[in-house]
Order: sequence, then structure tokens, then C-alpha cells
Amino acid sequence: ALAMFELIIDRYHETKPFPQALWQAALLQDGREENEQAAAFYERLVDDCPQFPEIDAALYNWAWALDDLGRGEEAHELFDRVRRDHPESSYWADAAFRLAQRSYEARDYDRSGQFIADLLAADPSGQILENTLYLKGQLAAAQAKWDEARRSFETLLRNHPESSLQLMAEYGIAEATFRQDDYGRAGEQFELLRRRTHDRSEPWLAVVHLRLAQSLCQRKEWDEAFEVASTIEARYPNFEEQYEVDYVIGRCLSSRAEFDQARASYEKVIRSPGGEKTETAAKAQLMIAESYYPQKNYQTALREYLALEILYDYPTWQAAALLQAAKCHEMLGEWKQAVDLYK
Repeated sequence: ALAMFELIIDRYHETKPFPQALWQAALLQDGREENEQAAAFYERLVDDCPQFPEIDAALYNWAWALDDLGRGEEAHELFDRVRRDHPESSYWADAAFRLAQRSYEARDYDRSGQFIADLLAADPSGQILENTLYLKGQLAAAQAKWDEARRSFETLLRNHPESSLQLMAEYGIAEATFRQDDYGRAGEQFELLRRRTHDRSEPWLAVVHLRLAQSLCQRKEWDEAFEVASTIEARYPNFEEQYEVDYVIGRCLSSRAEFDQARASYEKVIRSPGGEKTETAAKAQLMIAESYYPQKNYQTALREYLALEILYDYPTWQAAALLQAAKCHEMLGEWKQAVDLYK
């Protein structure tokens, strides 16, 4: 069939069957996942036959063929042509959603928000509406607009209780609650999620366990926090935020005055590839220094406080470290050095 269509394309490009032959050849190559060839046929159809009745479908399919080839920018432009030039197309809503999603991924939040607003104004249905509401929540979360994020996720759950995005939306609500420092309610929400997913092991669920442990830690429920945090590494061995888990474990151990074990956990934070330059690493360095202070090992504590001030660029924690370092100088009777650090 493909050979026959190509014969028409090669020899009879002035005839009525020519556009249909291009279209069918493109669809056949698409079905065979021959994306390069399919894209070439779609491009020729769009360029040579602009009045083709299914030109919107040709643009849409061409965009996906280019996307599969890793040519995302060109695909983005074609989705935008569908959105801009074919507002009555059955492909319009999905093309607009792809533009919103790609803009979000590129952190062009204003443009993503405009696409989302246009989509919701068009009142899409089914999966596109669910995806758009979820993306709206993600966009608000990325901009730390936690009330707006929670409302979007709640709207999704209220209007689409059977959505495949239900768990992710529930997580979004819990995350918004956590980010607004309501640790009691957030802990309850994350605990419910943990129970509902106890038999699942998708990587993103590691964050549910982490947030539960962090919520308990914020409420100083140290034993419960330790119980949750200490199981995460074994269950999710490739968790990119394991350094956050190790920090929680260190805090729990410090609360028990198990300082050697706590310092070992904080060291894991500082030396982890993902966490070594983060604010969490700065806090871990502070906690290492703090662990020596109640042991009256002021010289070592001083060294660790000053290491934080030198190695990390987080003024809040640098200030805390300098204050404590000055106190160490006082305890050592080094008054001039203490004055210099207080200044």
C-alpha cells in the first residue's frame, strides 16, 4: 500500500488523489513508527496542500512525529499553529494542553498560565479537563501559591472522583498543607496516603513517606518520625531526596542525645551528590556543630560552626553559626574573638 501511495506522490502530484496519497502515506509511516518519513510526508502535505480538509490533523500528527524525534521546539510551534489557526478543530484542546504543559516544564509560568486559562474557558471535557486542572495545581505550587494549588486539586477531586490523577491530587493537597506549616493536618493527610499505597512502590511515593516524617519531626514526635524515616532508604533505594531523609534521622537521633549516630546521618547529607550544596546541607552542618556544644566540646563545635559560615551561602544559617561560634569563644574565654564574631 505504501509503495502505491508513493507512486502517486512521485508521478501524479498534479492530480486529485495526490493530497490523499500524501496523507495515507504519512499515516502508514506513523503506524510503523517511521517518524522521520512520516514527518516528511506531513510536512509536504501541509506545505503543498494547505486546503486539505484534514490539515489540522496533519499539523497535529506532524507535531507528535517531531516530538518522538526529539525535536521538541519544532513540535511546540506546530501545536501552536493548531491552537492559533484551527480553533474549531477536535485537536485544539489537546494541542493547547501540550503547549501549557511544555511551557510549565520550561518554567515559562506566565505563558503556561495563559494557555491553561484559555483551555478552561473553552470548557474541555474528559481527560483533558482533568489534566488541565491538575496542571493548574502544579503551576500554582511551582509559584508557591499554595491556596490556589490546593483549590485546583480539590476541584479536580470534587468534579472527577474517579480520576486516574486522584492520588496525585491528594498528594498535591497534602503538600500545599505542609508548605503552609500546618504540620498536624499535613501529617494526617500524608499518613492516609501512606496507608492507601502501602502495597505500591512507585518512586514518587517516597516523598509521601518523607513528608510524613518531616511533619512528625516538626511536631517533635521524634520516635514516630524516626520509625517512618528509617524505612525509606530500603524501600526506595534510588530516592533522589534521601539526603532530606538522613537529615530527619539525624534530628531524631539528636533528640535522644545519640550524638555520634546523629553526626553520621548529618555527614551523609553533606556528602550526598544531590544534597551537598543545598540548604539542607547547611542545616546539617549547623546540627553537627550543635551536637558538640552540649558535650562542652567547644573547640570542635567552633570549628564546625565556622565551616558552615565559610562553605555555605545561606545567610540565615551563616548568621546562626556565627552567633554560636561567638558563644564558643566566650566559653573558651576568648573575649576578643567573640566580640569580632558578634560584630
